[in-house]
Amino acid sequence: MNPFDKSGPLRTFIRPILKQAKLSYRIALGRRARKRSTARHIGITGSSGKSTTTALLGHIIAGQLPVRTQYLRNTIGHLARFLRDLESGADYVVVEVASAGSGDIAPMADLLQPHVGIVTIVRLEHFSAFRQIEAVTEEKSALVKAVLPGGLVVLNHDDENVQGMASLASARVVT
Repeated sequence: MNPFDKSGPLRTFIRPILKQAKLSYRIALGRRARKRSTARHIGITGSSGKSTTTALLGHIIAGQLPVRTQYLRNTIGHLARFLRDLESGADYVVVEVASAGSGDIAPMADLLQPHVGIVTIVRLEHFSAFRQIEAVTEEKSALVKAVLPGGLVVLNHDDENVQGMASLASARVVT
C-alpha cells in the first residue's frame, strides 16, 4: 500500500493540515490588505436578503463613488482573497457576511472591520446547525459587535430579534 495514495493515511492526515495552512496564509494577507485600505467597509448579514441588499447597495453607491462588492462567495476564505485583491481606488467596500454554522461570522467580521454593519432579518435558517432562533440571533450579532467605534449599525426595525442587537453595538444604531 502506498501511503501517498489518495486514500492513504499520510494523504488523509496531511491534506487538512495543508488546507488550514493555506487558509491561515490567505487570512493573513487579507488582514494586511485591510489595514492598508482607506475605503469604508460595509458588512451585511441576515438569514435572508443579504445578497440582494449587498448588490443593491453596491449599485447605489456606484452611481456616485468607486465601490467594490462581494456577495454569494461569503466564506472567510473568499473574504480574505477579496480583501487581498482590492484595488486602492475603491472608496467603499460592500460585503455579504454569511454563516453556515456557529462561529462563522465573528472571524469574518474581525477580518472585515466594518465601518457599517447591516442586519436584514433573523430566521431559523440552517436548522441543523443552529436548532434555535436565539442561536441564529447570536451568530448574526457578531457583525454588530465588530462595527468600529464611530461607525454605524443599521438594524431591521420590523424584526424583534434584530432590534435586540442594538444594545450590543458600540457604534451609532439606526433602525
